[in-house]
Amino acid sequence: MVNIDQPVLVGLHRSECTIMVSRSVFVALALLCACFVLANAAVSVTSSTKRPVVQDPAFSGAGTQPGLQIWRVERFNVVSVPAEKHGKFHIGDSYLVLNTKNNRRSWDIHSWHGNETSNDESAVAAMKMVELDNLLGGGPVQHREDQGEESQMFRNYFPNGIEYLPGGVASGLRHVPRPN
Repeated sequence: MVNIDQPVLVGLHRSECTIMVSRSVFVALALLCACFVLANAAVSVTSSTKRPVVQDPAFSGAGTQPGLQIWRVERFNVVSVPAEKHGKFHIGDSYLVLNTKNNRRSWDIHSWHGNETSNDESAVAAMKMVELDNLLGGGPVQHREDQGEESQMFRNYFPNGIEYLPGGVASGLRHVPRPN
């Protein structure tokens, strides 16, 4: 059992600072770090809204063809998963799964979270799901899937079943030793 009031020393991956926070603030920090990374993502302006829209280059072409597209969260980014690896999920990671239906104007986005995924990966998956939803005009239905408790809809995407693989990508945050 983790004591959420116990301080934890955290070194941020892309900075030179070391800070001490309570565990109850740790998730909020992970979200802030992910937002900082998103601020460095490509920004485009759509002609219809004239508002800046953050668009991850990994989402290029997302939702334009019927079928599944899957991305794995890796160090505050999403990386496309090749079709031959669809249905295989590392238990230490989080993924986004986009199902584009035949009419191409109807989508389901699932964020899948392994039992050993880190808080920062889970937070990035949630933020990237919103980003993808916005990219598709707010049309997709969003779903959360947890390892071992996947919905029937999600399981139906993988006729050969879901395979859980050990391990995962290292967290984008790193713990640093406490100074003496």
